[in-house]
Amino acid sequence: MSKEAKPDVPAGLVRSLSTRWELNGQDFDEVDSNTQEPVRTNRRLRVRPRNNIPQLHNSFLQQILGGTYSELEVAGFLLEQEREGGPRQTSNVMTIKVLCTGHFQLNLIFKSINSASPKAKVLNFRELFKKEALMYSTVIPQLIAMHQDDPLDMFARSYHASNDLIVLDDLGSHGYRTGDHGTGLDAAHSKLVFAELGRFHATSYVLKKSDSTETTNALNEVGREVQFTRERISIHEEHLAQLARNTTDIIQKNPKTSRYAKQVEGILHNTYHHLLTFLKPREPFLTLTHGDLWAKNIMFRYSKDEPVSVKFLDFQTCRYGSPALDINYFLYTSTTSSVRERYRDDFIRTYHWSLSRNLHRLGLNISPSLADLRREVDFTSLYGFLAAHLILRDTFSDSNFEGDADKFFSERIADVVLDLGDQGVFEHLVQ
Repeated sequence: MSKEAKPDVPAGLVRSLSTRWELNGQDFDEVDSNTQEPVRTNRRLRVRPRNNIPQLHNSFLQQILGGTYSELEVAGFLLEQEREGGPRQTSNVMTIKVLCTGHFQLNLIFKSINSASPKAKVLNFRELFKKEALMYSTVIPQLIAMHQDDPLDMFARSYHASNDLIVLDDLGSHGYRTGDHGTGLDAAHSKLVFAELGRFHATSYVLKKSDSTETTNALNEVGREVQFTRERISIHEEHLAQLARNTTDIIQKNPKTSRYAKQVEGILHNTYHHLLTFLKPREPFLTLTHGDLWAKNIMFRYSKDEPVSVKFLDFQTCRYGSPALDINYFLYTSTTSSVRERYRDDFIRTYHWSLSRNLHRLGLNISPSLADLRREVDFTSLYGFLAAHLILRDTFSDSNFEGDADKFFSERIADVVLDLGDQGVFEHLVQ
């Protein structure tokens, strides 16, 4: 038995300081004769060393957890799940169950850079990961500290954040789960998101006015655009052109949307230009936005089947911008046309109420009027279409998605085109 394993550790895997996996009990059926790695044949799961996370050992876990749980003593840990990121996904994710004395267990998420992806360098994975690490290490703790009387509870607890590793609380072990990103979120889920989004934007806006040089530098770094800049056009050209052809083909073949095919084709031909226009920071209400706020990056906790709490995940694409960017990104990637038609203005009012209330509570008696916010949301609504066009197909094509990916994407993107086309959004953009 490894010197790190303790007698009260249940059967499973324990990672030793020498970075090898060791058996601890009879939980596995056999050991691979070639690699000497344990194989859980009843689950068809092969476990292999993760040498790209050298911190994964008991002493490191003791160190990062000790600040929160002072009496905790780490006895060992189990690898619960491992998911390698796809070609366009920044992170690899591991779920670790930490085993402690006194029968206490804690579930953690280990995120590391997906450096094996052929797209890692051109898509700036390292810079994106550094932004998220800085959010968890510096910015989020300051946002939370500003709400002593009314806790800002939309973030997963972070135990460690560096440029190559982020360790978070496993929200799933606390009853949180993602909503239905296939068919879209309903009004109850969405209103909860908009209420918390208003708090996030208000708190970020107030923090931006801090006199602290460290805070200013951190905000400038996480708010810096690293994905879509004029210098990176050639990197994205081929991928954007292929996506444009696919979406245009769907719109042309759908009898309900074919009348907008020419307009959509012209807009998607200039996707990068439109992105640069929308993502260019501009006042009067410039704040830190999430950048990738949609159903797959949001988790909910429920009481009697009703969502009562929400958590935002994946802060890699945070950027300074209009709050309406997050609003439209969520609306057109995460809700259906029927929900938008019936509740869109309710959502905007919920967001505005939360934004204004939290700005006031944090000492600022300024806020965009509801009329100004509506105009800004209308002005940036095309950004919601571009977001749906860019992310939904890849997501539905993910191996973990259950269903017909092409069917889901075709239906969802057609709904978005009908919504915006009927509002006249496309008309003034194509000569």
